[in-house]
Parts: sequence; C-alpha cells; structure tokens
Amino acid sequence: MADKVRHPLIMKQLGEILPPGPRKPETLLGQDLGLGPTGKQNLATEVERAWSITVPDSAIATWRTIADVADTIANAVEMATA
Repeated sequence: MADKVRHPLIMKQLGEILPPGPRKPETLLGQDLGLGPTGKQNLATEVERAWSITVPDSAIATWRTIADVADTIANAVEMATA
C-alpha cells in the first residue's frame, strides 16, 4: 500500500482536512500527525461532513494511517451508492 495510492482523489481531499504533517498513505495518525482518540473522532466528524457518510466507531478504532481513513471513506461511499 505504501508504494501505491489506492484512492488518489480521496487522498487529495483528505489532505484538506488533516492537520499539518506528511500526506502519504503510510503516515501514522498518532505518531506523525499527533491525533489521539479525540483527534481521530474530530477527523471522523470532518470526514462525515465532507463525504456525507457515517463513520462507525468501530472503523475509527482501526485507524492507524491515512490509508486506513481513505479505505474507510471508499468503503462507505461504495456501500452508500450500491
């Protein structure tokens, strides 16, 4: 995953709402961007607004990298349009 961006449009849009820091799929939300549990919840709220989706708490709990967030968004959008 680190050498290939699976969701380039999502990654670009995520870059607009993420806190300052690296913008690679393998970027760690906690270590690289300083997001703890509250920060991840706030990010989830921003994601829900930006993509008009619902992000379950169980998905937020699995977020370690930006790629994890992008995968959650892609899966939610796919389910919403299916």
